[in-house]
Amino acid sequence: MPMLAHQQDLQTDRFIRGELNWLRSQRGRLCRVMIERTALLPLSIHQFIDAFAHLPHQRQRQNFATLMGAAWVALYGPVPTPEQATERALKFEMTAEAHGEAFQRDPGQECLEFLLAHPVRTMLGEYPLRHWIGVAYHGAPCEERIGALHVAEASKQMEVFGLKVREGAEDGLCVRNNHPAINAVFARTKWATGWVMALRQIEGAKALDPTKWPDTGRKNYRGTLLPAELIPEPIEVPEAEYLKEKRF
Repeated sequence: MPMLAHQQDLQTDRFIRGELNWLRSQRGRLCRVMIERTALLPLSIHQFIDAFAHLPHQRQRQNFATLMGAAWVALYGPVPTPEQATERALKFEMTAEAHGEAFQRDPGQECLEFLLAHPVRTMLGEYPLRHWIGVAYHGAPCEERIGALHVAEASKQMEVFGLKVREGAEDGLCVRNNHPAINAVFARTKWATGWVMALRQIEGAKALDPTKWPDTGRKNYRGTLLPAELIPEPIEVPEAEYLKEKRF
């Protein structure tokens, strides 16, 4: 899969899910191959760290080297030579630099994307938090009965994470400040004690006066309002999901 910025679009979600479905169809074969090649990963990653030495941020170099090093070992087996790593890194040079520019432009966006990517395991399967937020705002992109189950689960997850969507003149995503579940998502990250301020760096974000939340009863808590255009589309439910109807 090409490493390109895709703005969380639905078409890319479908493509990624198709690739994941193929991986599941392998029934662990690829995992066994990677387990056998585990010892090669550190050496492969080291070669790509050197190949991406021109990138300005250590974390950026580490991230791309880990992706490329693991992909190389999975596809080819042997550790790449310095020449091979450099040649492959050059093919992704523009992508790596674009990701670095985005990181430098908007650190608040990186914080939000980390939150949206948080995996949430439910009876309906494991989806990133962005899916449940998208369902709560846009509705579920699937057959009516399964869609109703996703809408109900989205309502539950929004309450679990201290989130709510606002519609009207000033619509968007409301995030309760310092909610325990979101604190847990950001634990041991650079946003562990500052994710509220990071989200407020996003253009269009606003502080919310004390207000009621689904999980707080009569108590009011402050929050942060994020613009509606940042609310992602829900992930299309794969066809296999429809086959699970009899479970419910």
